[in-house]
Amino acid sequence: MKLLKGYVLRMYPDEKQEELINKTFGCSRFIYNYFLDDKIKEYKEIGKSKSAYDQIKLIPPLYVAKGLNENPISEIIRALKYKVVWNNKRIIQIDRYYPSS
Repeated sequence: MKLLKGYVLRMYPDEKQEELINKTFGCSRFIYNYFLDDKIKEYKEIGKSKSAYDQIKLIPPLYVAKGLNENPISEIIRALKYKVVWNNKRIIQIDRYYPSS
């Protein structure tokens, strides 16, 4: 039987890092709510909505149009990987489609 372990990570960001984290989460919320609203409207109008694949293709132009390009999540991941290596720990980045529950 395969045993899976999980770790809880506590972060103590400084003000600049906290601002970046808040901006990134804000962008994620915006993108999620934008596409959820888009799906609901389209379903009400024509009875079906875009697939997730079609919506994913629309994300890069939306980032540029809304000015969200300045704080990508990859910057936080890069900083987290640096901190983990610095503290002799290990980070496992799972696939975006990995089931979370």
